[in-house]
Amino acid sequence: MIDQEFPPTIENVGKKKTLSWKAFNDFPLFVEQSSQFPKQGKLGNCYWIAPLVAVYAAKPQQIKSLFQSHDSDFTTVRFCIDGDWQEITVDHHFPYNEEKQKVAYSKLVDGALWAMILEKAWAKLYGSYQQICAGFNRTTFKVLTGAPTNKFRTRDPNFKEIIYEIGALHFPVGANSKKQQIDNVFATNHAYSILKIDEDQIIVRNPWGIKNRDQHTLTFEEFKLRFASIECCYHFDGYQYQSEKVTSDVLEPVYFEIEIKAPGNYFFTVNQKNKRWFRNKPHLKYVISPCQIQIIYGDTILNQQQHQSNKEVWINWNFKRPCKIYIICQIEWQNIVVNEFIFNTYGPDFNQKRVQEIIKSNEDINDLGYIQFLQRDSEKEQEEEEKSNQIQQVEIQQQENEQVISPPPQQKERKSCGQCTIY
Repeated sequence: MIDQEFPPTIENVGKKKTLSWKAFNDFPLFVEQSSQFPKQGKLGNCYWIAPLVAVYAAKPQQIKSLFQSHDSDFTTVRFCIDGDWQEITVDHHFPYNEEKQKVAYSKLVDGALWAMILEKAWAKLYGSYQQICAGFNRTTFKVLTGAPTNKFRTRDPNFKEIIYEIGALHFPVGANSKKQQIDNVFATNHAYSILKIDEDQIIVRNPWGIKNRDQHTLTFEEFKLRFASIECCYHFDGYQYQSEKVTSDVLEPVYFEIEIKAPGNYFFTVNQKNKRWFRNKPHLKYVISPCQIQIIYGDTILNQQQHQSNKEVWINWNFKRPCKIYIICQIEWQNIVVNEFIFNTYGPDFNQKRVQEIIKSNEDINDLGYIQFLQRDSEKEQEEEEKSNQIQQVEIQQQENEQVISPPPQQKERKSCGQCTIY
């Protein structure tokens, strides 16, 4: 059976016109007690595979929950797309290298299909496998969990306290290697998964999955020497997720009433469209617009925040007791054709509804709670990283067919990640 919306054609592969397609209909979705992690194939998507491994290592049940139905011909998965959970159905035909007799992109995991299916669903969403080359780790974390992500740079003076606190909370974490390395052991400008953070020991994994050399155990100082930043996904088991699509005018206030039913951490996010939707539409000149979110309790503003240009602008509050709050969202739209965003709440137990106005009252804010997680990553920083990689991206396409690992006995890892450059 073939998915007519995304059939096995050369156009849906992209530039790799030498590849064919092969059906994998008689393979299991998961294998119990699997000892393998997904491996990146000849596709520039380390930003996808590394976070996928990080989530699977820390929260395997979250990955399994993405699968809604599965039979020998089709599988349906759910992704959080730009803040909205959506279902995507794919068949079991995958790009195949006839010459090497192996799957071209993400590989079977102990003979199971799940990683290949997730990658194909992501490719179908954007039109081809080629369209999912290069991206942000935080995008993948959001797609797989719905939870917000934060970036921390290893040069930050309090980074040691940050990374060990994250390790104690067992969140999924990815790491971005530096643009220069002292040897060929680690790839430059490449996404890695963090599998474990324990005392003075950090275990990282290269998504290339090179046999016997894909995992590295580092001390804290060795990690700082090799990596520029980490990205932490604030995924909590059992949390609820509710979203609503909103169309607004420039700086038009949009109000939401949130009834907090149980104590705990709550995240409120404005999600704008992914730039990937506009890769083939440069004439639209799509940009991320500045956004502001405020939490109102009674007649008190709980947070003071300037407008941020970020695809996901979120705020967090750790509530100590049940209460009712209001959220005000404003976007300074800078696009002619796009003025739509998705607002979502993520937390233990709540009701969310859009309202026309705020009902103010004199409420006692004592022991209400506090901000626990503070958003640090900015679109400006990401734009700077993106611009710095443009020249390298041109070189990547020229070297597309030359990315190979040196043969034994002097086998070394590829020094550069190639076309999966993070930006």
